[in-house]
Amino acid sequence: MMQSYSCPEISIIIPVRNGLPFIKECLESVFRQTSAQWEVLIGDNGSTDGTREYLASLSDCRVSIFNHESNLGISGNLNFLFKRAKAPICQILCADDYFINEASLSTILAYWQSAPSDLGFAFALNEGAHSSLMRFERKCLLDFYPVGSSCEHFFLFGNIPGNLSNVSLRTSILDSCGFFATDFRSALDYEFWARASENFGMGVLKNVLTHIRRHANTASVYLNVKGEEIAEKEKIILWLYLKLKEKYPSLLFFLKLHATLSYDSYYRQIGLKYLLKGRPAYYLFLQAHQDSEFMLSRILKWCVFIISAGGKFGLMLSAKYLHRKMEQHQEEILKSKVHAAVLKMSQAH
Repeated sequence: MMQSYSCPEISIIIPVRNGLPFIKECLESVFRQTSAQWEVLIGDNGSTDGTREYLASLSDCRVSIFNHESNLGISGNLNFLFKRAKAPICQILCADDYFINEASLSTILAYWQSAPSDLGFAFALNEGAHSSLMRFERKCLLDFYPVGSSCEHFFLFGNIPGNLSNVSLRTSILDSCGFFATDFRSALDYEFWARASENFGMGVLKNVLTHIRRHANTASVYLNVKGEEIAEKEKIILWLYLKLKEKYPSLLFFLKLHATLSYDSYYRQIGLKYLLKGRPAYYLFLQAHQDSEFMLSRILKWCVFIISAGGKFGLMLSAKYLHRKMEQHQEEILKSKVHAAVLKMSQAH
């Protein structure tokens, strides 16, 4: 008889919709964990592929299954599950991903046992770094980001936790931050982590703990058929840009250049590829005619797109330049604070 834990150390949050090809492997990776004091909460968002029948066959008392009568969306599903989590720490594990070894949960729990009190969420690394920008991002990552100090990295590198399955968090921060925004379907995690980092510290586990599966039916694909994530990311990047605009007024042109390279040129390139393949070029047409405060003008956007070969060249240079300038700015602020403190002490004496 499997022992029941009324007070688990960690709750594993698994959202699923038509995940039958993968969810068995996902759950088997949980059952193999050496740390046994966990609970699993699975929210099924209207599966029609046999997922519900498979889940109904499970007999492990540590697994709770919730079959939603209507599709709540990923945000709604996550919010539903987090509200029912019993443990102080949660780990998200999407149904098509899995823990890479038997000690993944033990590593996560050990990390949280020594975590600072203001740490709200932490993420493990993705497997591999597939571009020069990702490799540079890895070099720039800190072990810990104090409250309100991570907007620079979110702006330079995008959704730095990478995937929902990389993230563990204090269960309580969901209520404090207002949960995942239900009007965000594709970039919901990017929006929440950026927002949560304004009130809580962000940590980085320098380990790879989960395997993130890439396949044609992943949520990031079917939720972005018509370029839906463009409008969502625009809201996030504009919010980050306005914060950095106040913090680094001398870097406005380079902030806009970087956003144009990493956002506009990137989607414009995808749009052209779609057009050449005879597919609807939603990405191209959505981007080509809009003005955004965080980007360069329409004419300059096309110039940057052509010169950078669709954002392939120049992005690393802009990221490195901005990162260096931001670090220098922060060092100058720190020096001025130290100087002011020393001056105040000398005057007191």
